[in-house]
Amino acid sequence: MNRLLYTALIIAGVVAIAVADILLKKAADSGNYLSALKHPLMPVVVLLYLFQVAVFLFVFVKRIDLSTVGILQTALYAVIVLGAGILFFKEEISLVKGIGIALALIGVALINSSD
Repeated sequence: MNRLLYTALIIAGVVAIAVADILLKKAADSGNYLSALKHPLMPVVVLLYLFQVAVFLFVFVKRIDLSTVGILQTALYAVIVLGAGILFFKEEISLVKGIGIALALIGVALINSSD
């Protein structure tokens, strides 16, 4: 497999975990811990977490650097959940958060371009 495919798998794993966290936040809006655990979205959340674990295990078995995966995961996850927070939960973005996201994305681009 080539680097592009591994990158696509990492992105799929990150999207899965970000969507799982977004759904978890939605389930938590039900009011209390027990009702959140019983929320109909919880099985989907668990499946998405398991998918992410399977994808990352596969990527690590193929000897992809932890540092590369970690930085890509962190930057992409931040962008997704930040966007979801703004769109679905009416959260606000500060200038500092915006600058941090931009710097993280630049870092990911630099790390992935160096070989």
